[in-house]
Amino acid sequence: MKVLLASMPNVIEEIDRGGRFPSLGLVSLAGNSEGAEVKVVDLVLVRGDLRRYWLRLLRNYEPELVGLSCMTFQYDTALELAKLAKSWNPRVKVALGGYHPTLMYEEIGEGPDAKYIDFIVRGEGEGTFGELVRELGRGEGDLDGIRGLSYREGDDFHHNPPRPLLDLSEVRPPERDSRILKGFRAMGFRSDVVETSRGCTFDCSFCCIRKMYGRSFRTYPLRRVIEDIRDAEAHGAEAVFFVDDNITLAPERLEELCDMIVSEGLADLRYMVQASVAGIVSRRELVPKMARAGFKVVFLGIENVSVRNLKFLSKVKEAAERAREAV
Repeated sequence: MKVLLASMPNVIEEIDRGGRFPSLGLVSLAGNSEGAEVKVVDLVLVRGDLRRYWLRLLRNYEPELVGLSCMTFQYDTALELAKLAKSWNPRVKVALGGYHPTLMYEEIGEGPDAKYIDFIVRGEGEGTFGELVRELGRGEGDLDGIRGLSYREGDDFHHNPPRPLLDLSEVRPPERDSRILKGFRAMGFRSDVVETSRGCTFDCSFCCIRKMYGRSFRTYPLRRVIEDIRDAEAHGAEAVFFVDDNITLAPERLEELCDMIVSEGLADLRYMVQASVAGIVSRRELVPKMARAGFKVVFLGIENVSVRNLKFLSKVKEAAERAREAV
């Protein structure tokens, strides 16, 4: 079965200036869609007319299933691409995934544009999308048993029960060879992304992670992480962004990863990471080890310095003092 997965071109300009990174979620889907021929396109790299490029890509590749990943501010673009796919071939199947479809699946299924969508993959996609591809590839269409899937039946959407959180040790590595476009750069270096964990046990009021995973924290085996870094480097990466939701939730594990990066000869890469203030200050050995391992950029979560505002954000009252110590 031929599958085309696309991330949206819409960006937040202030963030985009700091560097561009490819979608990890889509190449992870590619690596976990056994038996399918999967191509991934990061549309943010498209120059010129997006509509023309998209239609040309559809005609040249001729996918049977199109998957579109989007956040809320990208949803209108995803709908436009879905409509174009259906205009190219009314028989092509279109699936939506990502944060917005996961959290708003009922509204999407009841909305006026639901006729352009065949499936909604809710939550982590590796299990749900992998099963969907397998069923469609068999031609059996037995969709009722695929947990985490919403699918259209005539004019209505049927929503299967949610899928339990995945055991990350069973998730296969990303398939970076599936990428059609290349050329991501951050800090002037060729960039890629790696994930070592998912989730966060905090309850910050501004964060949507708990809506995706609950208040949970799961980790990949560190040996698997090291091999993924090697794969990113083999595909040209000079800089790696760890896209964990809160990698410093387990600071002793991050220390172990830093030690392995050094011992495995991978400290010549440039690493970027999002870090919590609490995690950084919890262990004095952590920051020096990160420096030795090649960590060049740390996005530190200093949400506010006002105690009143921190309370509103569901942050502990000591957060301001911890922020000073972390810096």
